[in-house]
Amino acid sequence: MKPRVVGDYEIGYECVRLVLRDGSGAEFYRLSDDVTMPTIVVGGDEADWKHMVSRLLHESFELVSDRLGCRFYPSSDLSQNSAAYIFLLDHQRFADCCAKVAEFLAAALPDLEAAWKTRRKRD
Repeated sequence: MKPRVVGDYEIGYECVRLVLRDGSGAEFYRLSDDVTMPTIVVGGDEADWKHMVSRLLHESFELVSDRLGCRFYPSSDLSQNSAAYIFLLDHQRFADCCAKVAEFLAAALPDLEAAWKTRRKRD
């Protein structure tokens, strides 16, 4: 299946594009060749909706944490493994992340669920 743009949504004071693709897992991109806003890409092969929600929650929180300067990569880690990221934030930044992610999820989840269900019917 060709990746499908689900929509563009506010996440704090910027917009993020949400894309549904084949496979599992998810990732975010700060910018890409054809989009001048952050993009979150989610694999639609999950059999359970709660896994889709979990993936989107993870990536959106990580994106907001990155934007707020709370996401760090230890420079001495040569593996370039995404598990090496660390997050440092106080309660105020945590609350800010939660508010931004909540705004995004409230708008994006209904559209993602509809796209995911349509995709599952075709498979």
